[in-house]
Amino acid sequence: MAEPKLTICVPVYNGEKTIATLLKSLTSQTMEDIRILVSDNNSEDNTGKICKNMASRDSRIVYSKNPENLGLIFNFAHLFMAHSSPFTAYAAADLVWKPSMAEKCVQTLEENPDALVAYPYCQFLDDDKKTDEIYFDKITFDDPDPSTRFLNVIKYLGWTTPFLGVMRTFNAAKSYMFTMYLYNEDLAGDNLLLANLALQGRILQVPEILLQRTKDSSQKEKLPHGLLDRYLKIDKMNASPSGQGIRLPTINYIHNHCKLIAHSDLSLEEKDKLVKPAISALLSRYQGQIHFELQRALKLISLAKFRQGWEDDLKEINKEEIDRTRYHHLDFVYVARLIQEMEFVEALMPGYPFIHFAKAVLYNALGRNKETQLALIQQLEHTPAHQPSKDFLSMLTKKVA
Repeated sequence: MAEPKLTICVPVYNGEKTIATLLKSLTSQTMEDIRILVSDNNSEDNTGKICKNMASRDSRIVYSKNPENLGLIFNFAHLFMAHSSPFTAYAAADLVWKPSMAEKCVQTLEENPDALVAYPYCQFLDDDKKTDEIYFDKITFDDPDPSTRFLNVIKYLGWTTPFLGVMRTFNAAKSYMFTMYLYNEDLAGDNLLLANLALQGRILQVPEILLQRTKDSSQKEKLPHGLLDRYLKIDKMNASPSGQGIRLPTINYIHNHCKLIAHSDLSLEEKDKLVKPAISALLSRYQGQIHFELQRALKLISLAKFRQGWEDDLKEINKEEIDRTRYHHLDFVYVARLIQEMEFVEALMPGYPFIHFAKAVLYNALGRNKETQLALIQQLEHTPAHQPSKDFLSMLTKKVA
């Protein structure tokens, strides 16, 4: 059976309220040469029943259910690897595609061989399905220069609407796998994916409203605990362990952009010219988050609360008792990664208060048994990519020795 021209990937979890509307809009496309892959992330509501019913009436819908919740990032990766169509698209369960969405985005890419993504204007609706706002990018990402595209993405990308457009499968899969390599479920994998794609080719905006999206009412409410609530929401969405312990997700996010540049096809001269303005733009845009994360990390390090997660922060705010027993058993790789993140902070922002003190506490936390620590360092050579680099481990070996 020949692959369709476009495969639409639908990762879903507990989407019974909106999934039928989405699938109806996808099967009503004017472009018929499509397939719709639905990956149910072990939903606990009627999502599966609805999808199976609609799949029985339209053979283009292929439904599968994961035996456990994989988290959004890996659920989407599973869909990416399940097809080889030349074009692919991601459809969130709260979207509605206008009938000509697929046809016009694919046509745009076919007419522009150097473009990798085509995406439309998006109309946001409130809970009563009334028009709330129309979103489009005033600063676009179609400049012929890859460095300019990359900087525009990290400076001006708002709602990640380009992520909801149609992409060339080869480039998207290549970028997505590399983004997963970097992402480690910390922050904004879709932003990293688009920044990665911007380094490879143009991202074109189709000047028509071809998408509708319902705004969750919770997005309009002021979060009572500010950024803390945001990190808790990210962890919950990704089924992520990243909240367990001291984390610097925004610092890691900036570091990952530097890795994107380093692994790109740009010349060495172009890479050197791009790194400084990229870091400057990211520090400026996310300075509030960076300050929040660093102040939290430095406070917890000074109190030796190495394993305090975001939920524990919330308990402290609510004046509940915290179980501190888990702080006494530290994982060497975890502490090494924290030290590496502090080294990166020091390089980004020389003179940031108390970084030297935090590093001293972390080195002390590694323990006194040098032989054991050196053996652990050697074992780390075969650890996953998000663990400390070999250069860093070499430096750490010298310090421990």
